Amino acid sequence: MKKYLVFWRADDQSLHCAWLAPPEERNFDVYLEYFGNQPGKFSGDCEYYSQNNTGKNKFERFQRLFHEQKELFLQYEAIWFVDDDIVTDAKTVNQMFELFVQNQLWLAQPALTPDSYYSHWITLCNSKYYLRFTNFVEVMAPIFSRFALLKCIETFSENQSSWGLDFVWPKILGDPKDKIAILDATQIKHTRPVGAGALYKGMTVSPLAEMRAIMQKYGVELDYKFKVYGGKRRLRVASVSMVKNEADIIESFVRYHSLFFDHMFILDSGSTDGTYRILELLKAEGLALTVLKEDMTAFNQPQAMSRLLRHAAQTGNYDLIIPLDADEFLVKDDGGDLRDFLEQLPLDEVYYVLWRTFIPHPADNCAEKFIPARMRHARWDKYETFHKVLVPAKLVLSLNLELKLGSHDVNAGSKVKRRVIEGLRINHYPVRSCEQLKSKVIIGWLSHISRPDSKDYENWHWRRLYEAFLDGRINSQADLVTAALEYSSQYLKDSGYSEPVAVREVPFALPQGKVLRPIIYTDDLTLTAEGNILRFAEKLAGELAYLKKTAGQTTLAIRPDVAYKIVNRQTKLALQAAASGKVEVVTTVTQERDEGNTNQLWRFEPVGDGCYLITNCNSGQVLDINSLKPGSLLRQSPRTGGFNQQWYIVNIKPHCYRIVNRYSLQCLEVIDHGKQVIQNYATKYVDQQWYLVPAY
Repeated sequence: MKKYLVFWRADDQSLHCAWLAPPEERNFDVYLEYFGNQPGKFSGDCEYYSQNNTGKNKFERFQRLFHEQKELFLQYEAIWFVDDDIVTDAKTVNQMFELFVQNQLWLAQPALTPDSYYSHWITLCNSKYYLRFTNFVEVMAPIFSRFALLKCIETFSENQSSWGLDFVWPKILGDPKDKIAILDATQIKHTRPVGAGALYKGMTVSPLAEMRAIMQKYGVELDYKFKVYGGKRRLRVASVSMVKNEADIIESFVRYHSLFFDHMFILDSGSTDGTYRILELLKAEGLALTVLKEDMTAFNQPQAMSRLLRHAAQTGNYDLIIPLDADEFLVKDDGGDLRDFLEQLPLDEVYYVLWRTFIPHPADNCAEKFIPARMRHARWDKYETFHKVLVPAKLVLSLNLELKLGSHDVNAGSKVKRRVIEGLRINHYPVRSCEQLKSKVIIGWLSHISRPDSKDYENWHWRRLYEAFLDGRINSQADLVTAALEYSSQYLKDSGYSEPVAVREVPFALPQGKVLRPIIYTDDLTLTAEGNILRFAEKLAGELAYLKKTAGQTTLAIRPDVAYKIVNRQTKLALQAAASGKVEVVTTVTQERDEGNTNQLWRFEPVGDGCYLITNCNSGQVLDINSLKPGSLLRQSPRTGGFNQQWYIVNIKPHCYRIVNRYSLQCLEVIDHGKQVIQNYATKYVDQQWYLVPAY
C-alpha cells in the first residue's frame, strides 16, 4: 500500500488512462468508481474498484464508501478527489503529493494550465510561485489531509452538484493562512467546460442555487473574496553540460536530473558514438532539454561552458545554474529530495559541492543500465579534493562570471561570496569500463593539447592515464579499478599516498516519490573506443592539413636576412616597438609615421608549420599576444618560442597580408586612429591588412 490515494468516478470517456503509470512508478494507490455502461471496465487500472450508476457526485459517493471502509481510507496520509476529465501524468501527481505533505498542508489543489477551462482565476497557474497560500481550492481536484478529511467529510453529501463546498471547507478548517494552497509547481489541464459533465444532466435543482444555499448555511458571504496570503516562490533550476562520447551514461544522466531540474542545456562537442542520437531521442520524448552540437577538436571546455552558463542565465528566467559533466550526478547526501534542498538556497553566493568518486567493483550488476544503481562502491570522502560549483544566475549576469577548467570554480575573485554546501554531493562515475576510459582519456588528452593555450598542469589525470595506456598498464579489470581509485585526486597525487585506497558501499536510492523512467536507448553503442579514437584522429589530421594549407601560405618570399617595415593599409603607419628597447621589459606595440628608425624594422624567422617569429631590430624582442580575448593589445616581449609568439602571414590581396597569431588564430588590427594595435577575429576590413616593405 502506498502513502497516498487518488479517488474519482469515471465514465466511459474518462481520461485517466493517459496518466496512470505502472504501479511501481507511482507513489499513490487508485480507487476508481465506474459509472459507465460496460461492467468491469477499468478494473485493471486500480488497486480498489467499485461500480455505481446512481449519478451521485464523487464526494457523495466517497462519503458513503468512507463510512463503510473507514479503516482503509484513514491509512492514507492524503487523498486526491479528481474529476475524470483531467489531463496530467503520474510524475505530476507524485510531485503534487510530495509538495502537499512536505509543506504540511491540510487542503490544496494542483494549479490549472493556462489553456484549461476554469471557473475562478485564482486556480490558474502562477509560474512565479512554487505554491500560493489561499482561502480557496476548487471541488474539481482538491487534496485532503487525513485531518482535513475528518473535519469536512460530513459536508460531502450536502448537495447534488458539490458547488459551494469549496467555499465552505476553508471556514470549517478555521481559515488558516498557511494550510490551504494552490500548488503552482504541479499543473493539470481541465478539458471540459464547466457544468458540461454527465452529473449535471440529471439534476433537478440549479447548481448555483445549491451553492448559495450551502454558503448561507455555513455563514460564508456570497460575495466571496479570493485571497492569497503569500507563498513560496518557485526556484527555476537549469543545468549546463558539455559532453563527448558518453553513450553508456548520457541517458542515465538526463533521466535522473530531469526529475529535479526545470531544464537541461547540453552541448555535444563532436561525439562519434551514439551520444547525440540518444540526446535527440530523449528530447523527442518531451523532456525539458536543449541539445546543441558543435564539432570541436580542441578541448576548450572553459570557453564553451561559460557560453552555456551565460546562455542559461539569459534564457528562461532561471535562478540557479548547475554545471555538470555527464558522469556527475547531484544528490542529497542523506537520500532526501534534491529539489527541496535547492529551493532553500539563498541566491547571493557561489556554492561548492564535493565529489564522491565511484569505482568498478566485482559486486556491480553489469546488466543494470542505470549507472548509479550499477556502481555502488566509492572512495572514502577523505580522498576527494575536487568540487563543482552551483551558480546563481543573477551573479552570472551582474559579475560577468566565467567558469574555470572543469567547472571547479568561477573567475569572480573576491567579488562574490563562496560556500561549501553541507548535505549535497556529486556522485562521480569517471571510470566505467576499459573501452569507455580509453575513449575518454585518449581523445580528451589529445583534445586538450590541441588547444593553443593549454597548460602543462591542466588535466594531469588525463595525461597520467594516457601514458598508462601507451605503456600497456591498463589491460585488465584490476588495472581499471586501480585507475578509478586514483582518478583525479590531488590528495593522492601530491601526498604520494601508497597504502591501498579504501572503498565503501554507498547504495543509491531515489528520494521517496521520485520514479525513474526505464533506460531504453543505451544498448545501441555503435562504436568502440578504437572507432572513436580513429575517427577523432582523422578529424584532427584533416584540420591540421587545412590550417597549414590556408594559413601557412604566402606569395611573398620572406627572407630572414632582410628587415621589413610592417605598414597598415588603412593608416599608412608603421608598426613600432618601444624605443627603450630593454630586453627584459614587456611593452605594447603601437603605430607611428615611418621615420626610418630601427624600432620600426622587423625580421621574420621561420619556425615551421608556415609560422614565423617577428623580432624587432632595435630591442631584439618578439611580437606576442598573451590572451585569447579579442581586443588584447599587441606586445613585444622576451623570446620564449611559444605559440603566442608565432605568426602566420596570410596573403589576401596582391602585396597585402593578414598577420595571424598561432595561439589565438586572431588577426592584427589597428584601433584608436591607428595608434593602438590589437588582435581580433578576421574581417574584410583594411584595418587588418598590412604591407611588408623590405628595408634594402
